Amino acid sequence: MDYKMKDSGVEWIGKIPDDWHVTRLKDVTLFKTGGTPPESIGVNSDGIGIRWFKPADFKKDSLHLDHT
Repeated sequence: MDYKMKDSGVEWIGKIPDDWHVTRLKDVTLFKTGGTPPESIGVNSDGIGIRWFKPADFKKDSLHLDHT
């Protein structure tokens, strides 16, 4: 497929498909700092609940989502 591309406005991202938009993560989610909450209020074995991320999950230009 051949997509019409546009500049993302973010140097390290470069061009993105014309119908995409770039949004800062902090504009679409709530960040809380502190200790990791107990598993009883986190994601259960079925993957249902609130997903928690550690600072180590955030890389320079990506988010590591593989928690298996």
